[in-house]
Amino acid sequence: MNKDILIETLIENTLRYERAEVIDAIRKDKDFILCGTIASGSKIFIRSVVSDLQSEISFMDFDCMQLQNESRFLEVFYSEIIALLKKKKINSEIINEIPVHNLHKNEILSSASKILEILNDHLKLLGEKLVLIFSNCSYIEKWSDKKNRINLINNWRMFLNQINAIDNISYVLVATYGELDELSDIYNPKNVKNIEETTIPLKPLDEKNLKVWLLSLLKSHNIDFKDDSKNDPIESFLRIVDGSFYDSLSLIRRLNVLYLPKNDDSKSVVIDKDKIDNACVEIIKDLSIYFENLLLSLPATQAQLLCSLALEPTDKPHQSKYTTKYGLTSGGSIQSAISSLNRKGLIHKPEHTSDFKYRVSLPLLSIWIRKQRQQEDIY
Repeated sequence: MNKDILIETLIENTLRYERAEVIDAIRKDKDFILCGTIASGSKIFIRSVVSDLQSEISFMDFDCMQLQNESRFLEVFYSEIIALLKKKKINSEIINEIPVHNLHKNEILSSASKILEILNDHLKLLGEKLVLIFSNCSYIEKWSDKKNRINLINNWRMFLNQINAIDNISYVLVATYGELDELSDIYNPKNVKNIEETTIPLKPLDEKNLKVWLLSLLKSHNIDFKDDSKNDPIESFLRIVDGSFYDSLSLIRRLNVLYLPKNDDSKSVVIDKDKIDNACVEIIKDLSIYFENLLLSLPATQAQLLCSLALEPTDKPHQSKYTTKYGLTSGGSIQSAISSLNRKGLIHKPEHTSDFKYRVSLPLLSIWIRKQRQQEDIY
């Protein structure tokens, strides 16, 4: 199976409405936030949309976590702009005159703004658009110490507002749900009263749509699910991935590696529940060290709550019956842990789930936690 086909067909079958909404926003030069958990596939999703629009719109992608500071952002931004001008065969001499190295903190985004103004003039003449994609935006606040934080935020707000005012250039902020409050410091577009007005959410995938994708994809590759009402492999697949974009891709790819014929494409393959479960076990083995390190990196209350939600999703984690059952500290520490896990994209809030409960956003992590608990009970 081709990787791109997997992604494209998954998005087409499960995120069709969101895809159309994003494409419409980009074509209308709207600035917006694409929001989801770490397993929602937001980065893969936006890159897929970008690939569809590349013939009519130019895109630049900036990971704020990797950039580390404003100076590095300006250097990368400048390089991307120069590359774009060369691609469009536009003279870049004027932009070359703008200083980008060894600048004072207050001068960095000023230079970026001047570059934008010149670039926008060229785009107008060509009748073209540019979209700037920023991911991990919460790290922008970490680019500066506390003393200069307010100044940094103000500069970024002005920079984004400048883009907002330009007709041919727009931006997309890729974030987790929990980052929305933090983004409100730098994201303050005109004529927007509430940040949710310009937010496009990527919720867990609908089970019916996921099933349609699964059946159409496997049939196109000469694969059949075993007809077994008691141990339905399709239901097993859907239960394991639990609406997760990433886990759906991971599981189907592992089935591909383990069971699809390498040479004889005409040979039919039958997938039963045991093969689904075995593929899941193999993935979890590969991810076990990552899962262990993830839990170890979390404060104790957050790790404990995450494990509790993996064992038993709930709409009332503060309830004394629940906190007593799982040995959780009641009160404000639970709410603080929920907020932190949500900001990190590790849990779904009730309003984003079909059963209206807090759930771990990484289904394979939940399965791993349950298996670890079972082993503890045995020994």
